[in-house]
Amino acid sequence: MSVEARAAALELADEVLRAFHGDACARVGALLLKHADGLTLRDLRRRLPDQPDVASALVALLQHGEGRARHSSIDESRPPVYSVDLHAVLRRPRQARALRALRRHTQAGAKVVEACLEAGCCSTQKLREVAQEDALLTQLATYGVLAKCDGVEDYRDVNTNTLFDEKNRDLPTETASKAKSRAAAMGQALHSDDGSVWRCSHRALKALLRREATLDVIEKKLNKRMRRVAAALWDLGAVRAVPITPAPDPEDDADQREERENSYVLKYAAKVADVEALIRRRHGDAAAKKVGQDLELLQGDHIRVVSSQRQKYGRGESQETYLLEPERCRAYIRSETVRALVKQKLDSDAARLHRALSEHEHLAESDIAERALLPPKDARTKLYALFHLGFARHVELPRQADRPGGAIQLWKADCERSRVVVLADTRRALARLLKRRRFECEKDEGLDPFSLDDARAADPRKRERLRGRLDRLDRAILQLDEACELFEDDD
Repeated sequence: MSVEARAAALELADEVLRAFHGDACARVGALLLKHADGLTLRDLRRRLPDQPDVASALVALLQHGEGRARHSSIDESRPPVYSVDLHAVLRRPRQARALRALRRHTQAGAKVVEACLEAGCCSTQKLREVAQEDALLTQLATYGVLAKCDGVEDYRDVNTNTLFDEKNRDLPTETASKAKSRAAAMGQALHSDDGSVWRCSHRALKALLRREATLDVIEKKLNKRMRRVAAALWDLGAVRAVPITPAPDPEDDADQREERENSYVLKYAAKVADVEALIRRRHGDAAAKKVGQDLELLQGDHIRVVSSQRQKYGRGESQETYLLEPERCRAYIRSETVRALVKQKLDSDAARLHRALSEHEHLAESDIAERALLPPKDARTKLYALFHLGFARHVELPRQADRPGGAIQLWKADCERSRVVVLADTRRALARLLKRRRFECEKDEGLDPFSLDDARAADPRKRERLRGRLDRLDRAILQLDEACELFEDDD
């Protein structure tokens, strides 16, 4: 992480801790983020002498999974060292979007997840009181939504599993070893009441958000019918895991890489008949009539939302199988966002020039000007403007290899640098919005923002104006957090 990107991340983390936990947790968290190796409780109290509730703030961070504790000695004779997980803090604002997406699948499950997120971690007895039925908790654990607070989450299979869906209760298959072990752990905790503590798996919530984002892109770009087909592919497990699956081996040649790719598609791709059966069960016979044509349209789209391959079944019969590609949707949204930002900071000519750089690698200035329909002088000016903003880079090559002097510049879009720049800018903007929201809440001491519905708190007109301002700020915060998630690396 560059210095600029880390500074923006730390600024946002400070505002997130202040907004969700208060000033004490913000001060403790900022100090722990500054000391990456961690500090003991004694060191924290010595560095924060005017903060009496350091221990309570540390407990709050640990309870919500944003703090970490480790022992510096094997025999645990020395006091533990505490630190803060920066990524866990930055994930906190997107919990509201995850709950909104989860309510589309199950209202009862969303209540359990909301209670668990609010408390940070919950005992089995507390979850049972909220859920009111043990079967719901078992299903949430099976799908990886609830995880035991006994170490690092290793439920990586929830990246491709469908979360709990009341209309489709048999996915994922409970015969899978990991899903079966999760169900057994919850069943044992419910039966024996052993005091187990559970928290929401951030991997499961991220998988849900990624699923909804991919389907939203397909619906906005195409139509709602295509969304249903893509949702069926995802729920059948015919989706390529992120970031790249299978992982490329640098020692493989082209034939070996193609064989690994084909073996992955053969394992996870879905047949048209399976997609039709799932859509028919969910939406009726009329919705399943043109599934084959819809899959071909998704494959023929310019971002190639779906990839296909023919497989042999039975007595030599071959059928077309399909695999959903969510990373291509994310790459498409990233490129469109970057070009919109270039257009906003510069102009439409610069955005057209950036598109030419993205579609072709290592172009000379004359070729770029021709493809962007710009005069060479204007193209050069805009190229250097993109370079200074971090959206383009160039490579100098000698005109003649055997003669020194004289070089030609070849340009290309700098995708990684542009990702870092956009992410840093978005995080800074999100931090300013959180700061603005805190200012709006503290501006009028007589109006408590947490009791806006109480007519006795203040003048009703004043309360309505504050409510409108806070609603607009909340919507903007969720939109910027969605952009942050789009440009973040996969952990």
